[in-house]
Amino acid sequence: MRHKSFRGKKMTTGLRIFGLFSFISLALFPETKSEVRWEILNPSDSIFLSCADRNSAELAIKESLSYLNRVTNPGEIVFGTRKLGAKETRQVLFSMSEILKSCVKEERIPIGHNFDFVIGKDFPKSPSITGYYDVEIKGSVMPKGEMVFPLLSPNKKKKETHQRAEIIESKKWETEQLIAYVDLFDLHLAQLEGSALLTMEDGNKFRLNYESDNGHTYESPASKLLGVCASLKPHKLRECSNSNLDLVRLAILKNPRFIFFTKEELATQNKFPFGSGGIRLIPERSLAMDKRIPLGTPVLISFESFDTKRDNHLSFVHDRGSEIYGLDRVDFFFGIGNKYADLANALKTKGHVIFILPKLEK
Repeated sequence: MRHKSFRGKKMTTGLRIFGLFSFISLALFPETKSEVRWEILNPSDSIFLSCADRNSAELAIKESLSYLNRVTNPGEIVFGTRKLGAKETRQVLFSMSEILKSCVKEERIPIGHNFDFVIGKDFPKSPSITGYYDVEIKGSVMPKGEMVFPLLSPNKKKKETHQRAEIIESKKWETEQLIAYVDLFDLHLAQLEGSALLTMEDGNKFRLNYESDNGHTYESPASKLLGVCASLKPHKLRECSNSNLDLVRLAILKNPRFIFFTKEELATQNKFPFGSGGIRLIPERSLAMDKRIPLGTPVLISFESFDTKRDNHLSFVHDRGSEIYGLDRVDFFFGIGNKYADLANALKTKGHVIFILPKLEK
């Protein structure tokens, strides 16, 4: 559940020209009048796989393969005469896994001869890239102080269609739906990101995973707080409320969308949050992209913003988002915990994405 706005910044370095991303939209929409010109490149030794933090790459590959093995029809992307479906994706994943096994830390291995790389020619538009993270929040079993806002699981008997304020203020929910009471700002962050780590007053920790929603469209509080708050970033609204509590509360409650969660006991195997399709999100490897791009797809992503820079970084499509639509949008998962808040919220830039195909036998 990603609802971030973005602003762009051009990038001009090296092989990032390979990633001109918007060509996909023409591939998927045959009614487009422009003729698509395709090019499958083999840039020889000019594209490298970094061996730094290979463990996270291996985990991400396992998540992609696990998803592909349990889903009947994961979909495909067509690039002219080539396609990237489940069979081709598995080939790329297995090949990447073998390359990683030979890695030495900090080494960079050329992979241009191992794969084909898809680019579109004459497409000036690059994807807008934002970031997200898994937030940490505090909860109580009873209403207490500012912790009077409910975190809820779905109603098993009927789908909820009331707006956020109605659900909260009129208590239009069943007792068994209650997970915990939290303050308004933690509720907002958890629902914005679609997952969270919940710490109760007794010290017990749980993972909250997105389960469903009330069907309403997200409305950002930022649009109602222009000129009121020094910073409109979601994790800064608490600071703004120190002098503008009523206005900030009203802006948050005006958002009609309400997210329902499932609660998991925290254990080693679920230390990572769920993305889409039952895929666990791997920090610095998982991406949220448009639903027309199959889950599990590996890509090389490049971007730069403030202190964050990635060059042809191996990443995987593991997530979706109600605001991540359009084939020129990418959301990069940074990790777990509020320490990533500033980093994730600062990432609003332009970048490039390269799609990886198995090497075509000649």
